[in-house]
Amino acid sequence: GDVDFICNYLGNQAWTYELNWKGTKDFQSAEPHDWHDNGGLARSSGGLTFLQVYDGGHMVPADQPKAALDMIADFVNRKEF
Repeated sequence: GDVDFICNYLGNQAWTYELNWKGTKDFQSAEPHDWHDNGGLARSSGGLTFLQVYDGGHMVPADQPKAALDMIADFVNRKEF
């Protein structure tokens, strides 16, 4: 979540953006977009997604249970983020 003080989202966002893999350029050029009606912000490309859940802390399911369930459901059902 974006209010996580243990694993801050800005640091995680930075390393996913700089990750060296075959899809680096496509991921970097992908535009962040709204996820689940203002539940968060997602950037996806080539099977990699960075998801920023709004108002979620280190334990997103405790802070944003609906967003956590939506994230798991999207992943399990192979939906686009």
